[in-house]
Amino acid sequence: MQVYERAGLTIAGLATRTTNQAEADPRTGLIGPLYQRFFGENISQQLANADLTSRYGVYTNYASDHQGEYDLIVGHAVSSDQPQPDGLIQITIPAQRYLRWQGTIAQPSDVIGMWMHIWEYFSQPQLYQRSYTADFEYYDFAQPDQAEIWIAIQ
Repeated sequence: MQVYERAGLTIAGLATRTTNQAEADPRTGLIGPLYQRFFGENISQQLANADLTSRYGVYTNYASDHQGEYDLIVGHAVSSDQPQPDGLIQITIPAQRYLRWQGTIAQPSDVIGMWMHIWEYFSQPQLYQRSYTADFEYYDFAQPDQAEIWIAIQ
């Protein structure tokens, strides 16, 4: 796998705190409703100085590892010095090292499949270890059937 060094990035949007266990049950999952709210309330148009050519799903503030609680922020890259409207979250992803997974997506379950592959990869002894700082999904609107998942490593 190739290691990528990425500069810091500021993302603004909506957030929730959840676990993978909660997300496994549609009755308790919070990610689906978060995306519904993001699109339903047209959050993209409310963000100040947002890059609307792509969307991010940032996983951060991990309580432990992939089995613990984490925050998910759905949003867009923004200028770091621009305040956002009330009720919206702004975070800065620090500069760090990443591994990248890419995939073709036709439905949300395809992204879940990518995550399952990542969890399997890191369940085995590897040269690289996850840092659990800030991982993210990246969706480039110029390629709507593609997704990237960037995993921060130590």
